[in-house]
Amino acid sequence: MGCSTTVRVKLNLKDNAGDAGKVQVFLNHLHDFLLQGILDQDEADELLSVGNMLLLGITRG
Repeated sequence: MGCSTTVRVKLNLKDNAGDAGKVQVFLNHLHDFLLQGILDQDEADELLSVGNMLLLGITRG
C-alpha cells in the first residue's frame, strides 16, 4: 500500500465535501507535531508532501 493510500485510509475519506476539511486538519496536526518536536523536519516534509498532494487531488477532483 503506497503512502498516499495509507494516509487516505487513515483519514477515513469518503469522497465527499468533508474530505478536504479532514485533510486540512491532518496537515495542521503535522505542523503542530513539527513545532512540538514530535516529528523532525524530514518526517514532516514527507508527510506534508503526501498530504498536500492528497488535498490537491480532492480539491481538483
